Amino acid sequence: MVTWGSNSEGQLGNGTQYNSYDYFVPAQVGSSFDWKTVEACFDHSVALKNDNTLWIWGDNSYGELGNPNVPTDLSIPTQFETAADWNKISGGSSKFTIILKEDGTLWSFGRNVEGQLGNHDIQNTSVPGMISCLDLNIPAADDDLFAVYPNPAKEFLFVQNQKHVEIKSITIIDIYGKTILMAVQTEKIDTSRLATGIYILKIQTNNKTKKIKFVKS
Repeated sequence: MVTWGSNSEGQLGNGTQYNSYDYFVPAQVGSSFDWKTVEACFDHSVALKNDNTLWIWGDNSYGELGNPNVPTDLSIPTQFETAADWNKISGGSSKFTIILKEDGTLWSFGRNVEGQLGNHDIQNTSVPGMISCLDLNIPAADDDLFAVYPNPAKEFLFVQNQKHVEIKSITIIDIYGKTILMAVQTEKIDTSRLATGIYILKIQTNNKTKKIKFVKS
């Protein structure tokens, strides 16, 4: 792995730190030849080795190194935790880090004032947290029990109860799992005030819960 450019926060990983653009020539970092991929971020860096260990260095002023116990900056690649099951990395230009594990879980840490960590919050954090979201792999309609139309919806969303089952409640949920609306009417739902996006219509009957994805245009 070779790096060059600005090194104001030790993001080149060469063991030095200068607040200037002195490194014009690519130079090898350390003596390892087993790097698989690297992500150059705003002023920190993230890399994966062939053994799926994660290495991280540079600025840590917003917790983007994912370790509250390290100094403000790290000028050499430092292993992140001890796990060897990291799969993909992404370091944001706004001082945050996103990592995908081999089991499919997604983790984030760092700056979060615009909600870029996806954790339903806007607080910066140096503690890695798993990102959870609503499963959107849901049919657009259930032809056997309910039909929802129009989809995309604009002013109203209609629910056709095709088998005339008793509906206990209808709830609209956003993609973060937050309840947006509890419907009073079960056949005609006012969606005019919903923001444009993807939602889940949760229909509760006596013995079943149906989730239907719809789009608000």
